[in-house]
Amino acid sequence: MKTQKYIDIFILIITIMIFIFFNKLYLIVPIILLTLFLRVVNIYKNKGGKLQLFFSIVVFILMLLTLILNSYLFTIFTTMFTGIVFLILLIIDIRISKKKNHTKSQKLIRGIGLVGLTVLMLGYVSLSYNSLFPDSLTRSTQHIFPGKVVANKSVEKNKDGSFYYKNLTYPSKYKNNKMDIYTSKNAKGTIFYVHGGGYAFDDKSEREEFLFRYVKAGYNVINVNYQLTPDIRYPETLEQVNDALTFITENAKDYNINLNKMVFSGDSAGGQLTGQLINIMNNKEYAEEVGVKPANSDIHFKPKGYIAMGALTKPTHIANTDFFLTDWLFDTLGRSYFNTTDVLHSNKAKQASVIDHVTKDFPSTFISDGNFGTFTKDSKEFEGRLDELNVPVESQFYSQSEEKLFHVYELDVNNKYAKKIYQEHVKFLDNLFEK
Repeated sequence: MKTQKYIDIFILIITIMIFIFFNKLYLIVPIILLTLFLRVVNIYKNKGGKLQLFFSIVVFILMLLTLILNSYLFTIFTTMFTGIVFLILLIIDIRISKKKNHTKSQKLIRGIGLVGLTVLMLGYVSLSYNSLFPDSLTRSTQHIFPGKVVANKSVEKNKDGSFYYKNLTYPSKYKNNKMDIYTSKNAKGTIFYVHGGGYAFDDKSEREEFLFRYVKAGYNVINVNYQLTPDIRYPETLEQVNDALTFITENAKDYNINLNKMVFSGDSAGGQLTGQLINIMNNKEYAEEVGVKPANSDIHFKPKGYIAMGALTKPTHIANTDFFLTDWLFDTLGRSYFNTTDVLHSNKAKQASVIDHVTKDFPSTFISDGNFGTFTKDSKEFEGRLDELNVPVESQFYSQSEEKLFHVYELDVNNKYAKKIYQEHVKFLDNLFEK
């Protein structure tokens, strides 16, 4: 039954794709269902065994349910079960085939097939492990995407009158509790900035060149580090960023910071953290629900503005970037951070949503995002939500027909579109503080 063997191999290959393209089930599963149907027809035609028929029907039903339930955990279970079943069926077929006499070329083909089958098995094992235990890959991202880390405390006085205070320690029970404060002479206002990296990698030092430009434009910048997941998880990271802000409220005079002239900002996960921080500052009931006491509880002030760059404003959609590799990576990081098997249906991820908890008290906002492998749809939804609440909002989105712009392209100081965004940021800030 050579046809059945080829069908089994095809099912194995297409099924393993679910681990990566799990957000495209509506494209992959129908192909598997059709192939399983052809397999059943082939079994009947060749009078195959009842066991073969039974497993084909069971897998068909499970695959059908993945479309209906749309649950990550159930999808992974079905994928793993399908892989195990068809790997066993192919191994049995190979053992039967081994008893037959083969020519040298047939033996070579059979050997190549065994190698391919071994690779598939390793793929299933590694992808299954990551699906169930995301912390391992999450921790590895710090090595996959190594960031420059500067640990020494220092103070730099520049010719233009600015000061760079690097690696100041702010009180927190969590590690990596460091921040930089870049002060501009006669500062117009202050930017409180938190870096991204899926909550799992990157460092404030990687944002220096990007942020120094704002100092030259006349603004103080607070550049915050935090302990990375999976060593801490939601909402602990938010609590730590709030610790950093508390330090600023208590030491504002020492760095010539006017708390009533602060703009919160961040890229990717950092944009989510600062956006959620604003929400808990604006809503006492929401702050109590999250379990974080806002830094402005004792010293009353409100952020003057918010600048979001590729911000994760809806964490349940962390794997909806329309690019399979970022979908897969971001989903892994999200499952670690929110400590869940299914971010889409996670109550913690829903609670962390900036969009779903924003109020009319949210400050004036500037939103930008790329158009490939990023959160463009949610960024536009966030803009629409702010419009509904009559919150002043500006935005800049470029279409792919102009240029393909990846997630947080804004950080690339040499990118011509990023340069335009920076100019828009400065205009936004200048207009904000002229009022």
